[in-house]
Amino acid sequence: MPNLVRFSALRTSIIEPDTLPALLSTASQTLESIELYMPTALWIGHDTRSLPFASLCPLLYRLRTVHLVLPTLVSPNMTAFITHLLGSTAMLLETLKLSHRSSDSFDSTPFFSSAHSWPVLQTLCLPSETNLSRLPVSPGVRKLELNLSSEAPHSHVTLPPSAFPVLEELHCKHQDLPAFLPNYRDIVRRPIHTVVLPGYGRDAEYGMDASRHAMRHAPDDPAHMFTTLRRVFASLSHSAIPVTHLSFAIKGFKLLDLPSLFLPHGIQVLETLTIVIDGEQPDVRILVHARKALCLHQLLQDFWVCDAAVACIHPGPDRQRPVQTVICR
Repeated sequence: MPNLVRFSALRTSIIEPDTLPALLSTASQTLESIELYMPTALWIGHDTRSLPFASLCPLLYRLRTVHLVLPTLVSPNMTAFITHLLGSTAMLLETLKLSHRSSDSFDSTPFFSSAHSWPVLQTLCLPSETNLSRLPVSPGVRKLELNLSSEAPHSHVTLPPSAFPVLEELHCKHQDLPAFLPNYRDIVRRPIHTVVLPGYGRDAEYGMDASRHAMRHAPDDPAHMFTTLRRVFASLSHSAIPVTHLSFAIKGFKLLDLPSLFLPHGIQVLETLTIVIDGEQPDVRILVHARKALCLHQLLQDFWVCDAAVACIHPGPDRQRPVQTVICR
């Protein structure tokens, strides 16, 4: 396939140790995008045919998009392959997505040892456990997703002050938001306009996984939750530009409390607000009242509230709204 531009193999049974390097070699001059559901560590690590897998990864001269779904255990052979792939294409990459099939925590930092800079990278999606201080220099990243596993530890991100200077869209844990939007006057503030918490980033429209296990990183105690949200909203005001799109997940929340969270920090330019609630379905009258209370400004176009068991879906001519989703306009 010498003219192949995009290769997607999102089923592990498709990938063979012999055929993948051969396929990449034949398309090395034209391939621009690759999506791979990587095989399990046992299969690729102990099959004698897989020994050349890492060393035979060819130079891909036009590769700009890499999306790899990693297995529960990553073999040294697979690590070598990924490290070589990311290192040899570092100057070209515009989109890099690494996700992990296991619910265990996972640090993808070792894959970046051969890359010193990603000069044209714009979209970066990584497990939340990745050590961001050890990433290659990435001055042009505009969208960053730090996706949580169900077993991700409650650790705070370590972020150099100069990292991601032009970041516009952020998906992360609520604990990590202050690191991206610090209240420091002596550093350049990031121009973030879209924030998604707690950062599951799996839904194409909302960047939020509206599932029960997504609530794991939402505060449990109501008082602690309210304090946490106050701190989150205070951080939003530290962006270089107004935050216009906000999504977050919470447990058992009184929607009537929303205005008291927004008002002190002058967040009056929201265009889209998405809330995933784990708890009893709110009364529609309360939602309408909250919607009116939030109309302190004229810019709010969409206010979405969804039960945590159901995914939020944007309405359209060919889409249906979930029964348990309440939309106030």
